[in-house]
Amino acid sequence: MLSKSLGLLLPSGLAAPTLVAAGCRLASTGLSIALLAVLTRSLGPEEYGRFVVLLSIGTMLGQVLPLGQQALLLKHYRPNSPPEQNWALLRTNSAWLAAGTGLIVLTAATLSPANVMPGLPAALIFAAIFALTEYFLNFFRVHGRMAWALVPRENAWRLLVLCTIPAWAWQETSPAGHHAFLLATGLLFLPVAVQVAKFIRTEGLAWIRAKNPVPARWRRESGYFFGANVLFASANYLDTIVIGAVIGLQEAAIYFTAFRISKLLEMPKLILNTAIIPRLAAACQTADRPAIQRILRQMVVFALAPTVIAGLLTIMLCRSLLGVFDPSFAGHAHILVILVFVTGTVVGLGEGEPTMKMAGGEKQQLIAYSLLLLVHLFLLTVLGNLLGLTGVTVAYGLHVTARAWFARHWCRTNLTVDPAITSARPHIERWLTSRPKGFA
Repeated sequence: MLSKSLGLLLPSGLAAPTLVAAGCRLASTGLSIALLAVLTRSLGPEEYGRFVVLLSIGTMLGQVLPLGQQALLLKHYRPNSPPEQNWALLRTNSAWLAAGTGLIVLTAATLSPANVMPGLPAALIFAAIFALTEYFLNFFRVHGRMAWALVPRENAWRLLVLCTIPAWAWQETSPAGHHAFLLATGLLFLPVAVQVAKFIRTEGLAWIRAKNPVPARWRRESGYFFGANVLFASANYLDTIVIGAVIGLQEAAIYFTAFRISKLLEMPKLILNTAIIPRLAAACQTADRPAIQRILRQMVVFALAPTVIAGLLTIMLCRSLLGVFDPSFAGHAHILVILVFVTGTVVGLGEGEPTMKMAGGEKQQLIAYSLLLLVHLFLLTVLGNLLGLTGVTVAYGLHVTARAWFARHWCRTNLTVDPAITSARPHIERWLTSRPKGFA
């Protein structure tokens, strides 16, 4: 019944995948909140801060190490074509992915634990495994297999960590954050092994020996996508790392917790993104601008309304929400309020960033985002010194808002489509004027 209702709202064939994505994302949300709360209480604020700094390093590098291949896959993979038509793409993906993960594993092997931050080698190994899950997430998305895309990392791994680390910490006299992170890294091997087996079962291994020609433009596009991923990952995780290194581990724990809570407000956007981005990529491949505009409008309308409602509730309960993790966190409720406003603004500006990647704006995106990152680093230094944790939060908000605004501007200028909520204004006005008049 729910699938039929969604079918009235979403593009044809996307109701069922969206339901699966919603279930996986909602389960991931609950597990994430439970995991953060358990880690805080099991490790204490400072060691929890060490854990989240290592997690931020591993996740940031893990999003970079595919070297743009997850985006190249989304742009060029044809799930309905004969398998051999995708073999050149898979061979390209595997070569770049092996280069990125191999380099980081080699780096981890050469580091001396005595001379680096505790847990840093584990963070590098985590990054290599995370890179594989990032690629497979997009591979299974293209095939419409949302459970295979999301469950292994988003659900199964979190559940394993949630069940394992508290039991381990209970036996330890003084549990260390980097030891807990090492355990979490080992557990990530299990879900990625399942995804590898499913990938081989789906594609086989004939593509490894295939001699299909590789278009030269793929190397150029991979470079653009890689650069964009570096900038995207930096925008999301660099602040936590800087706070942990310069201000303090407990402050990093506070910021990361508030950041993750605010990111939960993007859940409607993520659910739709997971299911609909492959359809958007297909529309971009054929330059079907009416379809691109329709998909973007539907995404922003269905994402923004629940985000605004959840954001208002979060602002009302911000002190209580942070206090659940640690009572000392409640005194920094203003950090969460700022991040909630930032999240709502970015959601309202729509899905311009992935649209740029899919529609040929990779080079402009890389140049613009590089300049914005330089500005962000300047503001991070100035505002961080002046306002501390609040300044870092404001710098992050200005940065991600500027990125989303630029992406929207590019889409309006180059594609004559508007990814923001403003694209729905004519439809809202038409709906309002067509409503029956009120009763006398």
